Amino acid sequence: MAFFNEPHMKHFSHYCGFLLLFCYELSVMTHFTISINRFFAAWAPFYYEKMFSLKSTRMILVILWVYTGSVAWLFYQYFCHLYYDEETHFFTFTKTEFCGQIGWYGDFLKNAAFVAIIVGLDVLTVLRVRHMTKKVSTSMSEDTQHNFTARDIRFLKQTVFQGSVFMLELLTYFFFPIYFKNQWIVFLGTSFAWVAVHAADGMVVIVCNPEIRRFLMCKKPMHQVSVTRSFNTQNL
Repeated sequence: MAFFNEPHMKHFSHYCGFLLLFCYELSVMTHFTISINRFFAAWAPFYYEKMFSLKSTRMILVILWVYTGSVAWLFYQYFCHLYYDEETHFFTFTKTEFCGQIGWYGDFLKNAAFVAIIVGLDVLTVLRVRHMTKKVSTSMSEDTQHNFTARDIRFLKQTVFQGSVFMLELLTYFFFPIYFKNQWIVFLGTSFAWVAVHAADGMVVIVCNPEIRRFLMCKKPMHQVSVTRSFNTQNL
């Protein structure tokens, strides 16, 4: 649409906008669910198996997809459209007061709040794991303690980086059109950043987790010995 001025893609761009926004919100909600999973594994280990059994987890995922899909269809397909604007070169909501409120409150503020909650939950999880690790450190070797510490630091970095990526994209998407008039700057800060955030999210996971890099490069996993006490470290 941007480079080749393709009229058919522009005409049906609101379907593309709906699909992209649905995937974006599903990604945020999935991160939120994973953060709750980690939080309960660290803070309520005795209730974890019951709350996040295989059956319960499948039910949670179904509810997550149905809820996110229903809200996205209602807001971004029925009430309003998210379409490609030729004048500004980025996806924008239908230009009505109601759709503007949906974009601000239903998209920006809602997703920003969820990102902040995700970061908060993950930080609390790291603090809890660090506290429990210190309690059992007397029965661990020095190498095992070092592995736990390094893993905690990597997880904290991943949490902060992922939250920063999502928050940065939200800020550029909603504020770049206000402060910049150059069409390509607006395009890169809105439509391109909106799609690129998912690739950046995956890159953060790869960079912060050496075991994933080893798996992708088909290297044999490194065997580590860990100690489990009253909380389930494997789920973390």
